[in-house]
Amino acid sequence: MSAHTPLLQDNVDAPVYEPIGADDIVENGVEVVPQHRHRCRLAMIAVAVIVSFAVLAGLLLVPLCHSSNDRLVNVVIVNYELDPVDIYEADDNSNEVHIARLGPFDRVGGLAFWPNSRVVIRNALTGGFIRRTTVKKGDVLIETDGGLHRSPEDATESTTVSFVNREAFSKVVLSWVDYRGVPIQVAILAPGEEVTVATTVRHVFILSGEHDGKVLYEATIGSTSGVIGTTGPEENKDNALVVRVRNDSEEGVAFLWLDNDGVEHMMEQVAPGTTTTMTTYQSHRFVFRTNDGNVVRQCVIHPSTDEIRPSSC
Repeated sequence: MSAHTPLLQDNVDAPVYEPIGADDIVENGVEVVPQHRHRCRLAMIAVAVIVSFAVLAGLLLVPLCHSSNDRLVNVVIVNYELDPVDIYEADDNSNEVHIARLGPFDRVGGLAFWPNSRVVIRNALTGGFIRRTTVKKGDVLIETDGGLHRSPEDATESTTVSFVNREAFSKVVLSWVDYRGVPIQVAILAPGEEVTVATTVRHVFILSGEHDGKVLYEATIGSTSGVIGTTGPEENKDNALVVRVRNDSEEGVAFLWLDNDGVEHMMEQVAPGTTTTMTTYQSHRFVFRTNDGNVVRQCVIHPSTDEIRPSSC
């Protein structure tokens, strides 16, 4: 036995050796991690930290975008157009994301939106704008025609309605608004002129200025619309009264109608000693004025009224 060979004692445990990796280095019994492996471990730790922060940020930001009281709103959309329509959701920059397409008279439900989301409806064939709606809390029904149901299947009740131009000096254009929202001219009315048309309930008509195109009144026809003027609906035509307007003064007078807001509308100039007739309604008010603007008399129409004049009603 060599002098340098140690003797093994029975009470001394033999050392236990464990394999180490090929890249591991042991110095003085301590494992030393190589520099490239150390960088890898740091990178893995960094990735884990970044992912954790991303998850935490997501959990924090969602409540900021939508309050704790917000709930997704279930929206039902009905297409009452004759053409198919496309449904979009618009963001804050007015960018539109396509959601669905509906055929004529189609209905789709179960569309979920956050409150205050903006829904845009466009004609699928032309891309033309039809409707824009902001979603409110609670179940929502969105109809392309705003609830008027101006469809051939739903608007079948026939009726007649009269339109009259109450403007003092300008002509007005009477137009029917078709199912695509396009005005179609029906007639041009001179001041005081009246026209009666046969139509159907829920159709839409507008009275607009002949030259500037400004809409004076828009009417959705009901079963008892009666007479509609440039300032709004008037009494039913069945209650109309025919009244004589006689100027018994020595000078010409202006004859004006007062609407519900007290605004005067010129009817006509009546020469001295002349008589004209008009169709009017109970409780309507009229004014006689001199050429210099002074009020001569104001008259209120009653069921028994058959003639009004500057001297008396």
